[in-house]
Amino acid sequence: AMEGFDNHVEPSPTGFRGLSHREIGDFSEALPFLLEAPIPFLDQPTGPKTENLLLDGKDPFLLKLAQKGMLFVPYDETGWPMAKRVGQHCSAVLEIAKQYSQKNQERAVKISNVPRYKEVVENGVGFYYKDPSKAKKENIFYN
Repeated sequence: AMEGFDNHVEPSPTGFRGLSHREIGDFSEALPFLLEAPIPFLDQPTGPKTENLLLDGKDPFLLKLAQKGMLFVPYDETGWPMAKRVGQHCSAVLEIAKQYSQKNQERAVKISNVPRYKEVVENGVGFYYKDPSKAKKENIFYN
């Protein structure tokens, strides 16, 4: 937990078909990664699935389960807010690029101006990632 969050790496089982990252990795030269963060209502018994729960990650049901030692990740009254989850992904992607680049210097990945976990938690998601509904239409691209 060098950056303040727990993280681990595990391969998806080879017989676990249908996962996009598994299929892409098995049938192409791509190097797919599936990143997960403790989303408060993903595979968890929670109260109502609300916008507030998505954003602040606070749920009394999860807190009770955590107090009984029944969760797989640490959880307390601060919840798992969006900033922690986004920050965790930012740091994980930066670390993946760093490790890949060290092993493949001729194909190094260069990434700049991406905040790390601590910065996103301190400054909030909106400091770095803007609301697309408030952007100029010509600056929004859909795939």
